[in-house]
Amino acid sequence: MTPYFARILRWGRNMPGTGSSSRNDRSHQLDRLLRAQDLDVLGKVRHQLHSLTESETARLARVITGWKDPQAVANLLFHPEVIPEDLRFGALARALRSTDVPYFQLAATVGMQGMPQTSVPEEHRQSFADSLVGFLGSRTNVLASRASVTLFGWSQEQASDDLLIRMLAAVSVEDDTLSRNVFAAVLARHGKDTPQEFEGHTAQWDIPQPARTALLASHREYLELTARGERRGKLMTSPLFSYIPNLSEFRGSTTDG
Repeated sequence: MTPYFARILRWGRNMPGTGSSSRNDRSHQLDRLLRAQDLDVLGKVRHQLHSLTESETARLARVITGWKDPQAVANLLFHPEVIPEDLRFGALARALRSTDVPYFQLAATVGMQGMPQTSVPEEHRQSFADSLVGFLGSRTNVLASRASVTLFGWSQEQASDDLLIRMLAAVSVEDDTLSRNVFAAVLARHGKDTPQEFEGHTAQWDIPQPARTALLASHREYLELTARGERRGKLMTSPLFSYIPNLSEFRGSTTDG
């Protein structure tokens, strides 16, 4: 072999994105996905992993079935679309019930924010909604707040107001962010109702009187703002997104509490 061809072969083996170099890069990215502690970094790494190979999918499956690495499991719950489909909803169900690692509840709740309720298998649909509604009463504020965001999306898919009513019944009007998100879900569906129509709806709903009074006031404010063309009226039909702590921050806050 001539020196020229030897150089060409060496250059080809070391080209970025080819051969063992490409495999090493992919392995490194998957390591970062499983080990990332910063949630912004986690999101960027997930965005860079457009698709997974069979061996990569098998590795993620081992993480989920093993359920031993809290950071890795939580990272996958934040992005459940990367969990193998045959394990995905079982993992979310297990996470929502998790009491030994409460952070899994938060990770699963956030992970489902971009997941239409109709994409959840029917066998899990009711239990997932029950868990999320239950989280609205959690003393862990970020869990309650993020559950309200996930439920906001799901409530807009419903043909009836049943989920909205359950959300209103579970919320405390003293919790500004939480009640605001639940009220936003109601206004997103019924904000354009006349005051008489809106009051008629709330009169039929089995919700606490303080929630009904506050909701009627929010509807009046919404109508006034939208009539004036103020942007704040539109914002009243969108949820607020509370800060999501990483695993170590969450552990510290729950220990301090």
